[in-house]
Amino acid sequence: MKSFAFASLFCMAVGGMADSSCYCEPSFSVVPFEPQNGYGVGIEGDFLYWLPNIDNVEASVKYSGENNRFAHVEELHFKYQPGFRISADVHSDCRGFLLQASWTSFYPNAERNAAIAFGEGLISLYGHTATLVTGFSATSSHQRWEMKYDMVDLFLEPPFFSYKSFSFTPFIGVRGGRIDQPVHVNFEGNFLALNSPASSIIDIDQKFWCVGATSGMNAAWDIGAGFSFFGNFLASLVYGHFKISEEYLIEAPAAATTLIGFYEDHSTRFRPNFQAAFGFNWDYSWCEYAFSLSAAYEMVLWLNQNQFIASTTEDGGPSGFVAAPTRFKGDLGMGGLSVSAGLEF
Repeated sequence: MKSFAFASLFCMAVGGMADSSCYCEPSFSVVPFEPQNGYGVGIEGDFLYWLPNIDNVEASVKYSGENNRFAHVEELHFKYQPGFRISADVHSDCRGFLLQASWTSFYPNAERNAAIAFGEGLISLYGHTATLVTGFSATSSHQRWEMKYDMVDLFLEPPFFSYKSFSFTPFIGVRGGRIDQPVHVNFEGNFLALNSPASSIIDIDQKFWCVGATSGMNAAWDIGAGFSFFGNFLASLVYGHFKISEEYLIEAPAAATTLIGFYEDHSTRFRPNFQAAFGFNWDYSWCEYAFSLSAAYEMVLWLNQNQFIASTTEDGGPSGFVAAPTRFKGDLGMGGLSVSAGLEF
């Protein structure tokens, strides 16, 4: 997604002749760069400092009070983390089109530790139902979530539209990539039936590959001296494949007991996603060169990206808690600062 508008240099050619010459003066403008030799090449690098967030990925619930009436979900601690985006484009003269390719890479993680005190309990949400029905009682847990987000975009932009200090550039294109989300959960506790210390290790991995169509618009408002305020918006609909695998291991070494299980699910789904950025840009151009710096707040939203299988619990009366597997759908969001620098020649 283009995060800034390039500078422009207006040179007058006599009669449109190929051997015409022009005198170049440094200039500032939000109008897209006009190469003098009929085409131009641009490169851009973005430093991303984003906060990730995904719904319903928490692994455990702590409960307390009479009849366990009070419950608290152990939320993951999401933090701002770095990423990057690299873009390159080829464009013709001021009446032509621009073709841009970009790669966005973001690999965040989040963790949560939980432990119970006297009178409290800990229930596993994610993991195979055997972690509940075998009589395993957890006293502490550690969860780690990771994500590997790699998205490639190919955009085609027509000539820009301008009105006074404003410029607008629509674009269409193709988006494709992957979103991998491995989750590791380790519970420590006891086997109640065997009265033996035990541990439960759960490894869940959701892999998503996708490709689809995208479109959007870049808008800029020239506020003078090469500075501009810009806003970009992108919407895409992709067709993707989910592969969800789950492995669990319950061990009670003192009782020589081990339980091992595996679960796998495959599905294909359409998934919409949206992206927007708002910020400031500074341009400088001279002859066939243009340079830009920008800073923006950027937001990314993927709907229904969480497809993990969860193991909730229901009150089974005299039998205690009963495991009830279900799918907790949730959205994936990312947002934060993006700082970019670009060069056109």
